[in-house]
Amino acid sequence: MLKKWIIIIPLLFVSSCIDKKKVENQPHPQTTCVKHVKNSIREINSIDQVKEIAEHYIQLGFCPRDILTIFDVDETLLSSYAEKNSIKKIIRSRELFPYIAQKILLHNLSEDDIKQIGKDNININNKKLKQLLNKPFLDAVSRKTYTMLATLYKSKRLKTQPVQNNTVHILDSLEKCGIKTMGLTARGFDLAQTTLQQLRDVGIDFSKHTIYNCQHMLNQVHGFVQGFIFCTPGAPHFDKGKLLTKFFTEICYCPRVIIFTDDYLHFVKSV
Repeated sequence: MLKKWIIIIPLLFVSSCIDKKKVENQPHPQTTCVKHVKNSIREINSIDQVKEIAEHYIQLGFCPRDILTIFDVDETLLSSYAEKNSIKKIIRSRELFPYIAQKILLHNLSEDDIKQIGKDNININNKKLKQLLNKPFLDAVSRKTYTMLATLYKSKRLKTQPVQNNTVHILDSLEKCGIKTMGLTARGFDLAQTTLQQLRDVGIDFSKHTIYNCQHMLNQVHGFVQGFIFCTPGAPHFDKGKLLTKFFTEICYCPRVIIFTDDYLHFVKSV
């Protein structure tokens, strides 16, 4: 199982805020949090540990509804796989993204290549990638990579399943305790509906107990819908931490504890 990183952020309420959009039934709707008390980054290997940490804060006297657990999607909630002759082959996003990027950079990505993903071994020439992956190409490659991913997911040539067998059970138990959940993913907003359907297909639906009931665009390419913030890679202002802060500020929402889980340490540090 891939290791994951988790950041725990207790927050202080230090300034007031007026919400013209009238956010209803939210904890502390009239406050904005701008100061971290003490952040803690840990390495974990199971989503069970998220529940344990949240329960620890409840034991310390925090109200469950003021604790927000945030999850990345790929390799945290969902893993991708291809199926051949009824045999599943897990395709790690760490392999898949560079593979598609490499094909794009070499200008030889074809429909046949897409069909073969998951059937053959994924070979990545990292040395060649480093030579080609300079700044002028970077943003365009990222956008094209996610376009290809959208094709793979929408055509169901790549399928998804929960990372752990008990992923859905842990998420349900958090919600039953009154702990809020949401998603923060580096999948682009153009993959929002496909991603939400993939999650629903395995029993994950953050819209039932969402912190905000409306779709909310943070700009033209990043936005929140049905419990998830979709951050479009390669687009301007792509930064999970800054987009999360912007979202909280615009809806005037502030939990007292944030627990964010991601398989990439730099995304955790950005929050």
